[in-house]
Amino acid sequence: MNKLNRLFSLLILAVSLSLTGVSSASAADYYVSTTGSDSNDGSAAHPWATIAHAASVVGPGSTVHVAPGTYRGQFNTSASGTSSAYITYVSDTKWGAKIAGGSSSTWSNYGAYVTIQGFDVTGPTGCCNAIYTAGNATQIIGNNVHSVQNSNGCSSTGGGGIVVDSTNAQVIGNYAHDNGPYPAACNYIHGIYIANSSNAGSNAHVYNNISFRNSGWGIQLWHSATNEIIVNNTIFNNATGGIVVGAGSGSGVTDDNTVVSNNIVFNNIGTDGGIVEEGSTGTHNTYTDNLVFGNTPVNISLQNGLTATGTVSANPLFVNFTGGTTGDYHLQSSSPAINKGTSNSAPTTDYDGRSRPQAGVFDIGAYEYPGSISTSGAVTLSPTSLTFPNQTVGTTSAAKVSTLTNSGSATLAISSIAISGDYALGGLGTCVTSLVTGSSCTISVTFKPTATGTRTGSVTITDSATGSPQKISLTGSGVSSGTSTPVASLSPTSLAF
Repeated sequence: MNKLNRLFSLLILAVSLSLTGVSSASAADYYVSTTGSDSNDGSAAHPWATIAHAASVVGPGSTVHVAPGTYRGQFNTSASGTSSAYITYVSDTKWGAKIAGGSSSTWSNYGAYVTIQGFDVTGPTGCCNAIYTAGNATQIIGNNVHSVQNSNGCSSTGGGGIVVDSTNAQVIGNYAHDNGPYPAACNYIHGIYIANSSNAGSNAHVYNNISFRNSGWGIQLWHSATNEIIVNNTIFNNATGGIVVGAGSGSGVTDDNTVVSNNIVFNNIGTDGGIVEEGSTGTHNTYTDNLVFGNTPVNISLQNGLTATGTVSANPLFVNFTGGTTGDYHLQSSSPAINKGTSNSAPTTDYDGRSRPQAGVFDIGAYEYPGSISTSGAVTLSPTSLTFPNQTVGTTSAAKVSTLTNSGSATLAISSIAISGDYALGGLGTCVTSLVTGSSCTISVTFKPTATGTRTGSVTITDSATGSPQKISLTGSGVSSGTSTPVASLSPTSLAF
């Protein structure tokens, strides 16, 4: 009887949870849009309005797709994934989802096993960060982080475009610039700041980033930083210095076993220099095959009798060096950075998603030569046209999907996906910024007619493949709310004679 009572109680509980809509978070695709509402269900047709709300719902393995538009910053995300099932927050159009800074840190993440990818994040007017993470094993990929200011001036409270205060982070392919009161030097506001105040060491991987015009360092390692890999970054025009390796401020940690290789550190006309060790550093740090040139007061300054090997001391010869966002920091064909890098700890792709190496030997810097994006060969797009059924004006259709497949021999770099007409990217689209050879991603489109009649549009995919851009034609018809499909009935359905 007790067993029967227990089963009956569990059944009642299950029914109650079902009726009240209570459920545990599960792996799924969710959607955020400036036109959404946090009272919606987070589907493509009924998106949420804020990333913070999405973070309160999602579980391991979930992806939160954020549509283009401007969102208010100064929020926290705390949900954690697992080592095999990350939670991903992704701007479906690279830098299209813009997170506007407030008076304090714009986006603070405390969840572990989280990916933040493809956003344009403006720093706060106050202290201290554009993207801050205290969650272990965070991946921060392909973001544009800029304009961190400190209303208190050059305060000793540290900050920067990207601040990692945790272990095992990956900081990959970000564009970190104009943080702090540049051109004034401020040794506390950096482009990328690996800090970890927990005294546990950080073990971060930092590669393919471009960091410039920051008041502090382009990349700073401090507090409990140790066992870092800083590879294939391009660092220039920072007001304090290029890359600093060290530990201090009472952490009790020695920065040791850190690898600094294949970086371009150029024209950091600051107070400290190009690549510099400061604070507590060990004897096992290695500095290999970096291009270091034009930095003041010194190009390289190491401690404990360490020396750098394979250093290239020459102008990197960028395609168009302006020192700011209007420049082109790919390499000219005569650049001394070409074929001068090491394979040790080097990434297999560059900032553009191009395969490394291109000519048998790795290049130095965030970009692998050639300077323009190399073609990935053929891609297939199927179907190349999407036709939507009649849709009531002002309402959103179910999504239709086209699949992009990279059948070429190199990673496909996707620079933009643009859409026109009464159509929007949404649904289950998975194409972001790159696509490895042999794999596929989806482009998902919804239809929201603004008027009756035939409505046309297109999707344009600009990428590194032969024949770029690829296009999908879009067709649908808007109908008024009073329009209905005729229904015929026949009565009787049989006749007897």
